[in-house]
Amino acid sequence: MVETSRIQELEIERLPVLLLDLDGVVILEARGSCPEQREILLLHRDLGAQLKAARRPTLILTHRSRREAEYILGSAGLTTAHYVRLIAAEDLFKQACATLQFRQLIRAGLEKALALPVVEKITGRSRDDVVIVDDRQHNLDSLVAAGAGLALKAPSNLSGDGRTVTTFDVTAALRSLDQWHAERSIARQRNLAPVTHPIAPWQRSGLSTVDLDQHAFNRARRIFFAARNSLQRARARN
Repeated sequence: MVETSRIQELEIERLPVLLLDLDGVVILEARGSCPEQREILLLHRDLGAQLKAARRPTLILTHRSRREAEYILGSAGLTTAHYVRLIAAEDLFKQACATLQFRQLIRAGLEKALALPVVEKITGRSRDDVVIVDDRQHNLDSLVAAGAGLALKAPSNLSGDGRTVTTFDVTAALRSLDQWHAERSIARQRNLAPVTHPIAPWQRSGLSTVDLDQHAFNRARRIFFAARNSLQRARARN
């Protein structure tokens, strides 16, 4: 007889892999008129508990550095536990270098499609088993073109007066995830319904990533992007 724990493991292995964008899906960074006013706003209450209860492979994807992202995830009540893993900018850069995509790296930077081979290595699952949640259409397009199973576009916006936020109902999305993934031959992308509400006290983390902008990886990345932009401008003039 197969043990109950093993049956549960087999059930989890059949669930789609959830790949959540960090900025715009998990958090929003409110930016004031000066850098010191930047604050991390949490978009979903008790997200860590909800993901743990969903018992599915879950990864957080971000263009931020690992140090920044881990700092933010801690504020959101998410840790890199067995149900959450992190794919940060360093991982995307390493993947581009490992596959010799230097020309693509210079042309387009750290595209999120670079995450799919990393997801496959971490989870042992096919990229067709991946459900990506992102608020940017160009990210969803590139990930689906690279073989992601399903794209979910998340509404994400902070009002001009900074009093209300637009996001989506994560509980409803998790409830429908398996059905949507099963129907991906009919609809490869779905747009999550927007939910707008006043910013609640629990959403205000009081945390800022201003100081983390200055660590070594981010400084090196800014130099790289400045050189890339200069090269692109030179080519455009020619």
